[in-house]
Amino acid sequence: MCQEITGRTASYLRDASDPDKAQLLTVQDMIALDTAHIGFDGNAPLTAAVCAILEQARAETYVDAVSIGRATVDVLKEDGEAHVALFLASQPNATDAQLLEARREIEQSSAAQANALAVVCTALQHRGRLPP
Repeated sequence: MCQEITGRTASYLRDASDPDKAQLLTVQDMIALDTAHIGFDGNAPLTAAVCAILEQARAETYVDAVSIGRATVDVLKEDGEAHVALFLASQPNATDAQLLEARREIEQSSAAQANALAVVCTALQHRGRLPP
């Protein structure tokens, strides 16, 4: 029946459904098969599968965006605190406690930046732009 719907050979359809083969189903064939399936039971299983894949990609992209946003907030907070602590430590009458505070804030700022870098690298990996 699939042969009649698409006008393709049985070997084409077998190869298109074999994940080990390079042959892919064309969009036109997918639409034709789903249109016929809609007439059978009201469903479009191939379109549903594509939509599920796209929704997963959208969810992964959204998760990356939220993660980057959170990392950005942390970097801004920690950098701001480090700037204030460094300013206070740069004064001629700075105390040992202020110097230690500056050191602690710089370490926290560096940790926030390292985390942000990791989050951005993960987003790039999800997009296939960076090796794992």
